[in-house]
Amino acid sequence: MPSFDPEIIPQTLAPFVKSNQPPSSSQTAQIRAHIQYLEALPAQTAIVAQTIRRFESAVSALRRLPVEMLTEIFYWVSAGGQPCIIPYFPDHMHNPAFPALVLSRVSSLWRVVALQSPIWGNVQIRLDARTYAQAVKQAQSLFSRCPYSLLEIRIDLDNAPAQALSRASMQNIIVPHSQRIYSLCLDLDILAARLLFQLPQNSLPELSTLTLLVRHGQCAEWLDIGLEDDHNQTPLSLIAPRLTHLTISSFVANSPNCHCNLNLLSMGLRYDRLLVLELCVRTPYQQILAVLPFCSGLTALAVDLSGTLSEEDEDSDEDAPLITLPSLHSFRIVPADDTDITAEFLDRLLLPALRTFSCDSGTGEGMSNLLRRSQFRLFSMGFKGILAFHRTEFHELVSRQRHLTRLELENCGGSFTDALERQDPTLMPSLRYFAWRRLPVSCFNSFINFVNSRFLPGGVYATKLETVGVQPSGYPFDAGDFEAGSPQYALNNAISNWRALGLNVELQPCPNLDPLLYSEDSQSEVDDEEEWQTILNGTWDHIWGNIYLGRYDEAWYRYHVPDWQWVGVSLESALRQRRETRLRAYQL
Repeated sequence: MPSFDPEIIPQTLAPFVKSNQPPSSSQTAQIRAHIQYLEALPAQTAIVAQTIRRFESAVSALRRLPVEMLTEIFYWVSAGGQPCIIPYFPDHMHNPAFPALVLSRVSSLWRVVALQSPIWGNVQIRLDARTYAQAVKQAQSLFSRCPYSLLEIRIDLDNAPAQALSRASMQNIIVPHSQRIYSLCLDLDILAARLLFQLPQNSLPELSTLTLLVRHGQCAEWLDIGLEDDHNQTPLSLIAPRLTHLTISSFVANSPNCHCNLNLLSMGLRYDRLLVLELCVRTPYQQILAVLPFCSGLTALAVDLSGTLSEEDEDSDEDAPLITLPSLHSFRIVPADDTDITAEFLDRLLLPALRTFSCDSGTGEGMSNLLRRSQFRLFSMGFKGILAFHRTEFHELVSRQRHLTRLELENCGGSFTDALERQDPTLMPSLRYFAWRRLPVSCFNSFINFVNSRFLPGGVYATKLETVGVQPSGYPFDAGDFEAGSPQYALNNAISNWRALGLNVELQPCPNLDPLLYSEDSQSEVDDEEEWQTILNGTWDHIWGNIYLGRYDEAWYRYHVPDWQWVGVSLESALRQRRETRLRAYQL
């Protein structure tokens, strides 16, 4: 059949309508094609109408949903509440705001609901001098979409900023919307930090959560903020009268510059209103002890005592009264290098309502006195980065916890295995969840035996394990087969057996770093700092490659990469030396 264009037919038929001239054979074929086209239109129209009715029925059901339910759906479609990262490309599929942009174009109702969803008020702004203007413009655009919603803002600095950039970020982003901010996370320099304390009274009336991030060597001056000598500063309790969650954190957990004079008493805080206090920087423990008596309403406390030095000119007050925190449910501590400081700090605390306790790094010594004195019922305990733990101390810690249901270990040494392998029915009889992340190869068999005794039939424990978490150190556990008889082979078979019997196993992949870094035997075999630096350099190639490719962010590695301070190589110094060169190489 000849090709047919319906727009040509009227011109083709005009001569035959006005005269008796018969059409040619080709013209007759076109006329017949036009007739067939017209006869097929009703069937095609019926198909289109049926499709429209089908979509209308589906959309009508969605339109009948309550606005609250639509808002919840849009919220989870937009990456489940993940912050919108600025600057961004408007149609970038990986941007959490992109689905909300698409939904806002469906109908007027959906547009109203999408623009009012919480995604527009949860923003992470990455500032540098090159993209500052674009970031501010996009932030203002997002904030304008939710004029009546509370805002959750995080400001990060990808590059070391000039003071003018920090001042502008405070004035152009925070100040215009300060009345609506309920959660604020700042990663700024000394000037911007002081600007925060120079805001007028009641500038942040809805602020309930404040997080201050310390970066690199700025810590010593950044947090040296007090009100004694600066009358232009406003007490924080007057700036944010509803503040209940305060976190002061540092990315640099092992830098010597992180020990700072944190003037907790002179920040103008209403400590009696705080529910959560996290001091994740090296803070003089005397300052913490000075403010804790005013924190009667605390429910969660985290302190970092590492690097704190004892005061030679001050004698410890053995008769000092105990500090009782009656509402504290969660307590996390990074012990001091000096165990006497940790013991002195813990000896002052009385925590009758404590339910969750965790200890990061250090040796873990000095904890049993606190647990014995407070007589609380722990339901969850966690230990991270403790390579050496006195066996008797750990056994004493866990033997009293008859109500303990959750125990988590991370990057811990083999000194835990003796206590875990004891077949004692009184040892954590209620345990239901056990996890060991960054599990050393030397502890594979102990881990298997412990889980078997707590889960397989015939054990001495009445309560069975329900969930086990494991993260084997240094080995891509899902990479394939292992040699028969190896610890990896035994663990892999044990995991398969547990899952077949109904145990929930959370197998977490470990970063594919050099296994030598996680081998306990390598600590004695590699003593040369230059050799360790060579190993670390290869590791950083992998780390910064993953960061640039977007597989992990820098904060993830800072949290998971262990501390190599014990081999004489500073993790932070290696990061500083290689960051710019590595990223530049991957960009090329």
